[in-house]
Amino acid sequence: MIVFGSLQVDSLLLDQPIERIRIVQADPAGAETTLEPSVGSMFFTEPLPVGPRWTIVSLLVGDEELPAHIEFCPDGPGLLFLGSLAVPADASRSTEIQRLSTPSERTLLQDLLDAWRGTSWEEVILARIHQMQSQRPAAESR
Repeated sequence: MIVFGSLQVDSLLLDQPIERIRIVQADPAGAETTLEPSVGSMFFTEPLPVGPRWTIVSLLVGDEELPAHIEFCPDGPGLLFLGSLAVPADASRSTEIQRLSTPSERTLLQDLLDAWRGTSWEEVILARIHQMQSQRPAAESR
C-alpha cells in the first residue's frame, strides 16, 4: 500500500518547508523509515506492508525536529489518503492535528501519478482517479 497526503507546519514563525518526515512501524514494533516531501507539501511512502500500524513521529523543518503523532494502518492493498494536515509548531499550544481542505485528494493523486508513471502503481492510481471522477456528479447533485 502507498500512503500519501499533504503535511504542513502551522506556524507564523516557521515558513520553511518540511525537509524530512520520520515514520516508525509501531505495532508490531519494527522498521523506521524517513521520506522527503516530493511536491510542495505532498508526501508519499514506498509501498508498505499491509497489517502493521505506522506512526509519523516527527518532521524536520530547517534545523528543528518537530514532534508529530499521526497513526495509520494500511489495511488492504492499494492507496491510503491520510488527508491534508497541519501540525502545530509550538508544543505549548494544542498538539491536535488540523485537517485542511486543500490540497485535495484529487490534486495529490495527479502528483502521485506523475511520480509512479511507468510502474505497476500507475494503473492503481488511475483507477482511483477514475473512481473519484465517477463519484463527483452524484455529490454535486445534492
